[in-house]
Amino acid sequence: MNAKLVASMLVLGSVSLIAGSAEGFLQIGSIRKDLHFAKAAYVKDRFEPSKQVLHLVLSDAPVPSKALFDGARLFALTSGSEIQVVEFDFSGDGVKWFFSTKGVPGSRSMNQSPNPFPYEIKGSVVQGKIQSKSEALSQDQPGIEISVTYSAEIEKPVAEPAPTAADTAAAQRSPAAKAYLDRLDAVQKGDKVRLMAVSTPEQRAMLDQADFKQILPMIQQMQPKSVKILKAVDTATDSQLWLSGIVDGKPQKGEVEMHLVDGRWLVTLEVWNK
Repeated sequence: MNAKLVASMLVLGSVSLIAGSAEGFLQIGSIRKDLHFAKAAYVKDRFEPSKQVLHLVLSDAPVPSKALFDGARLFALTSGSEIQVVEFDFSGDGVKWFFSTKGVPGSRSMNQSPNPFPYEIKGSVVQGKIQSKSEALSQDQPGIEISVTYSAEIEKPVAEPAPTAADTAAAQRSPAAKAYLDRLDAVQKGDKVRLMAVSTPEQRAMLDQADFKQILPMIQQMQPKSVKILKAVDTATDSQLWLSGIVDGKPQKGEVEMHLVDGRWLVTLEVWNK
C-alpha cells in the first residue's frame, strides 16, 4: 500500500456505519440513485481468474449474497430489475469499477491506478469512501458523480449441499417446477398463447412488440435443452429450483427463482453456469 493511500486512510478515519450499509449516491446526468447497501468478498478476477480481487458491491436495494460471488447472477438480477448496482474490484494498487443505469444507454467501466478510493480492513469488515466526479462528454455520455461511504462484512461463499435423489423425486411434485417445464414446452412448440400466460408483464410487452415468428427461433435456440429438475424449495409465494440441462451444447447446472402472481408461477431470475 503506497504512502498516498495510507495518508488518505488517516484522513478518512473511522466510518460510522454498520457492516452491510452505505450512505451516498450515484448521479448520472439527471438520474440520481441513493445507495444504502454494501457487500464485499474476495472473488476471482473477472479478467485474470488466477488472481483474486476484493469485490465491493454498492446498491440501492439489497443484493443476495449468491449474486456477490456469481457475476452471471448479478447481471441477471440487475438486467431484470430496477436495482442500481455499482461494482468495484480492488487489486494491488488499482481499482476497476463497473455500472449501468436504467434510462442511460450502455454501461460504464473504469480502470484507475493508483486506487483513488481509500479503504481499510478491520477484522473482517472493509470500510471506505468512494468519491469521484466527471463532466459530460456528450449527450450519450453524461456527467458522473458518486459519493458513498460504506462498511461491509467480507463474506465467504457458503457451499450448498448437492441435490439428493430424494430431492429430485420430491421436485417432481413442485407446482413451480411443473410451471417452469411448461414454459420450456411452450417455447419448444412455439405456443405464443401459453408462453404469454407464463411470462412477466415486461416479457409479455416484449413479445407483443416483436414479430413472434421472427424471434421464436432465437428464443428456442437460447433455451436450455434436456432439462431435469434436481431440487425445488417452495414457499407460499416463491420457489427456487436447481436444474441440470444442456446449454450451448454443453452440460450445465442452473438455478431458477420463481414468484407466484395471480395464481401463476413466473420466472423472475434464471442463471446457468458451467
